Amino acid sequence: MAVLTVSRLKKMFGFAIKVKILVDDEELGKLGAGDSVTKELGIGTHKVSLKTAETVVDQEVNITDTTKTVDISFKLKLGLVVGAPQIVDVKYN
Repeated sequence: MAVLTVSRLKKMFGFAIKVKILVDDEELGKLGAGDSVTKELGIGTHKVSLKTAETVVDQEVNITDTTKTVDISFKLKLGLVVGAPQIVDVKYN
């Protein structure tokens, strides 16, 4: 098992907009600026989705028997109507 952490960077733009976090189509929560959520994942490939009213961004993570943690950080970038999530970093440990 590995621990996935999805963190939203604390930025002024879009601070009131919540981003829905899904892992393998299961909702983990809605993140505001500076928030994070964690989940244990088994071995295999998992789909992490960052969703706003305007955009969905998908990131695949591959968990192996040596993976201990996966950290995904993201921010909002300027969108047409609402901010769109933009993945900043994905770290495997």
